[in-house]
Amino acid sequence: MVGLIKAISRLTVLFLLLVVVFIQTAFSIDGIIDINSKNINIKTNPKRIIVIGPGALRLVTIMGLEDKLVGIERIERKAIGFSEYRTILGKKRIESLPIIGAGGPGKLPNLEKIIMLNPDIIIASFIDKKQLKLILNKTHKPIVLLSYGFGYGGDEPKLKAIKKSIMLLGRIFNKESRAKALVEFMKTQEEELKEYKIPNLKIYIGGIGYKGAHGITSTEKHYLPFELLGITNPLTKNARGNHLFVQEEALIRQDPDIIFLDMFGKKIIEEEFKNKRALYESLKAYKNRRIYWLLPYNFYNTNIANVYIDSWIILSRLGYNIDLKSKMVEIYNAFYPNGAEKLIKTRYPIKKFEWFSNNH
Repeated sequence: MVGLIKAISRLTVLFLLLVVVFIQTAFSIDGIIDINSKNINIKTNPKRIIVIGPGALRLVTIMGLEDKLVGIERIERKAIGFSEYRTILGKKRIESLPIIGAGGPGKLPNLEKIIMLNPDIIIASFIDKKQLKLILNKTHKPIVLLSYGFGYGGDEPKLKAIKKSIMLLGRIFNKESRAKALVEFMKTQEEELKEYKIPNLKIYIGGIGYKGAHGITSTEKHYLPFELLGITNPLTKNARGNHLFVQEEALIRQDPDIIFLDMFGKKIIEEEFKNKRALYESLKAYKNRRIYWLLPYNFYNTNIANVYIDSWIILSRLGYNIDLKSKMVEIYNAFYPNGAEKLIKTRYPIKKFEWFSNNH
């Protein structure tokens, strides 16, 4: 009898080991799938998912997978009305989901909570690979690692990495037609934007979000709307990294013809304007009334839909006759089907794109 029990125990242990090995090999050699993984044997359309890290929930929502969520990071409950994918999910849905950790770059989720919620798969973005392996070893759940490109969990240009991430989700969740349609839409937008000729002017972007909101000196070298339009940020030509804070003296010295400001930094910029009015008044763009607002570029990673909308806003401020409302409806509906009306109505009246509409 004792021998029988020992035999059953050994078989049970062997079975569990085989299950773990199957789970890991079914999703890749080490259980972590990324956008460059090949020959992946995937159990299609997992029913229960958890997302961790900056940008993961955005891509999951864009792909229409939010009904599969069984847990959420605490950070996703903040600023619901200011984030397009959180607006689409809605406060009621977000607050109904169990918390699986604080969220944010470099912060591990609550592994015991994840084990308890028993997801079929974990979807991650911008998480260190050592942390991913720890999560894998503790939870024994396959992990899909998405990418937002250079500096955001990947080694490819941002839009290329995002498109590959969308296609990967399409393969895993049996939504390849949705993924292909969205990627084709993105490519079409990019082709249309490249047809416009940009005047030979110094054009600067300030107020870019980076681990929080910032003022006019916060900018990026590889700012996607500028790159899509062929615009070079005059204050970042010699910058080594992507995001940087430029010196006020350098901004005055370059004296851009046109300045765009990110709405994410609006409160700080408005206060900055009161306290440093001389800085603004010394700039050509202020004197010529050529300072404009753009939709938030970064908010827990890059707001992908806003990349394209901001590009059209920039063109409209450069003198092209662009129907901005139609463009916003088209783009928001492509990323969040039937969500454009809610997004435009609740947050971004077009008149707010004018800096001087606020009596500056």
